[in-house]
Amino acid sequence: HRFLNTYENKITAYIALTHFTKEKFVQGGLPAQRIHVKPNFVDIPEGDNTLREYGLYVGRLSPEKGLDCLSQAIKSLPDVRIDIIGEGVMSKALGNIPNFRILGWKPAEEVYNAMRHAKYLVVPSIWYETFGLIVIEAFACGLPVIASRIGALAELVSDGKNGLLFEPGSPESLAEAIAWSENNPDKLVTMGNNARRDYESRYSPQRNYVELESIYTHALGQ
Repeated sequence: HRFLNTYENKITAYIALTHFTKEKFVQGGLPAQRIHVKPNFVDIPEGDNTLREYGLYVGRLSPEKGLDCLSQAIKSLPDVRIDIIGEGVMSKALGNIPNFRILGWKPAEEVYNAMRHAKYLVVPSIWYETFGLIVIEAFACGLPVIASRIGALAELVSDGKNGLLFEPGSPESLAEAIAWSENNPDKLVTMGNNARRDYESRYSPQRNYVELESIYTHALGQ
């Protein structure tokens, strides 16, 4: 297909989830002028989030998710509680850390309920996430996100506005971000409000429909 120039001549439009992934596709040989950036979306109504009690991690329990980094970071924060939702090869090892409460797999509604009662979501990935849907799920629940400054995550999270960014794979940087969050509850509330507004303006079904229709209209015009 590269020899036949299929990707240039036969496809009118591509959709990338972030500008970061667009750049990767361009590096891989796709035509930049035909790649449109449109994020994923979720449909989560705003709920009661007045009670914020703990830090939260949601996802697969495996090394590429940065859980070794989180485990090391939490050692310097003995009074911090992190609820862990998910399953994977690291379940047993994480269960031996006193600060963690391992909850296993939970259905979506229970995850959203946990998000509405958490102080912040930690996303410590050390690999490139395709998008980071868990981030905008948190935003929809008014939950700020502490994320690795890597790939698409660094594009979704605005440092100091709807969450915090830390250096990927650095327990010290992550511990600093968690400690700041624990010590600044009022600022976390502001970040959570900003996160919900970002969801409504960028990641809601209504906004996504408008963006998708625009891309289709452009493609039809070609």
